[in-house]
Amino acid sequence: MKSISFKFRRSQWFAALAALLFLLSIKFAFLRTWQAWHIHQQLSAQLVRASDVSYQPGLLNRKQANLAQTLELFRVDSTVYRSWLLTSFSMLAEKEKVKVVDVPEADNQPYQASRYRIQQLGFEGSFFALTRLVYAAEAFKGTGYIRSIVYRKVNVSAMGKQGSALQLYLYLETSR
Repeated sequence: MKSISFKFRRSQWFAALAALLFLLSIKFAFLRTWQAWHIHQQLSAQLVRASDVSYQPGLLNRKQANLAQTLELFRVDSTVYRSWLLTSFSMLAEKEKVKVVDVPEADNQPYQASRYRIQQLGFEGSFFALTRLVYAAEAFKGTGYIRSIVYRKVNVSAMGKQGSALQLYLYLETSR
């Protein structure tokens, strides 16, 4: 080792010092910037994937559960449903002090679609009692979706007396 002499000139020391400073600047400035840029690219890609609805992990499970719950509200067994529908609406009518005047017939249902069944129920009473019945029917679970309501004023003759009464026809939609 003693035979090797390390005599450098000033220009060689300057070149070595410049190379050393260049390597240090790469390590402290450029390398960290390069790493931060890569992390930014990865996080941006994750953000794009997270905002896409199809990449959410539990989305399909939640959609299936919501769909099953919705279909369960409208799915009916015709004989059990008809009996339950009449019983529940009779109880609601008694509670709201209205009279049931028309019920859906088992065999003759004129309002039918391919996937849905529309039941027509008729009630008679005062306007406010009939309106409370509509709100109670909307809040009552399992009866189906109220498709439309019709108020009618009809002439009634009872025991020789002429008069008019207000009737409400409620159209309920259920799935088959």
